[in-house]
Amino acid sequence: MSQFTQFTGSAISGYTQSSTITVSDTISVPAGTKRIEALLVGGGGGGGGGGGGFGGAAVIEIPVTGSDLEVVIGAGGAGNSLTGGSPTYIVSAGIRYAEVGGGGTGRADSPFGPAYTQSAKNGRSGGGGGGASSGVAGSDGGGPPIGKLLWSIYPSNNHPTARPGTYRPQGIAGAGAGGQAYSAPATPALLGSSGTFGGGGGGGGGGNPGSAGTLGGYGGGGGYGTYVAASAGNYGGGGGAAEPPGTAAAGGSLTAAPSIWGFTGKAGGNASTPYGGGGGGLLSAGSNAAAPLGGNGGNGGGGGGGGGGAGGNGFAVIRFYY
Repeated sequence: MSQFTQFTGSAISGYTQSSTITVSDTISVPAGTKRIEALLVGGGGGGGGGGGGFGGAAVIEIPVTGSDLEVVIGAGGAGNSLTGGSPTYIVSAGIRYAEVGGGGTGRADSPFGPAYTQSAKNGRSGGGGGGASSGVAGSDGGGPPIGKLLWSIYPSNNHPTARPGTYRPQGIAGAGAGGQAYSAPATPALLGSSGTFGGGGGGGGGGNPGSAGTLGGYGGGGGYGTYVAASAGNYGGGGGAAEPPGTAAAGGSLTAAPSIWGFTGKAGGNASTPYGGGGGGLLSAGSNAAAPLGGNGGNGGGGGGGGGGAGGNGFAVIRFYY
């Protein structure tokens, strides 16, 4: 789906578009509305050793129920806290008709954040997975967004640089699996495979540590680097941190992503070893890494850079067709 639905004929004569909604709010539906579409972007995941996942972006149809729209905006995950990004969603007449995001957590271990626990989050509803750390596999990407999907920011083909191999089992149906951690840090050749693409608007898994892992799937954060280069974030995912002599990686750029409703993806932030750059968002660029933290994800869903960067907050825009 490379473009949202177009309308012809006399049934629909035009539309009004809301402002960019960055704070949760209740939105009234104008009289005479025949169709509603919403561009939703979830919050990006926070960075640990690996970069956080992109929050996901999609256009979803919302039924006209006669009720107001309750719009909840997802927050970006905090860095070094194993906090995933929150989803952005819309409720009408008590039913959640649409949900996108958020991004998964960049896996953490010393010296960046707490030891791994089961509280670390996978991506959700189109959010990308967080990158692997030196002893922990990357987060899985989320399945497709909830609702009648009209458009997704991710390309509708398999990831062009996914490394062949055995992938970690998927944690969510339709999601891309996270890259594996490597079992022998001194032997980069034993790195596991990188994250896979998630189909149907689903997010891709987080990337591997090191140069042999290539990128994660679409929206995936980059993996941590020990003795080797960390992997970069992809499609808005945060770049991986690194333990010198390894080098940290930049945040994933959204500049090649298709524009939608006047919003154009922004660049990822630069790394500053040992910290990774923040992933680009749809509202602002990812920030550059600067001691003592990784770069923050750009507002509009960017994932936090490895080494403690926070994920960018989500947003929503609604079109009312009359």
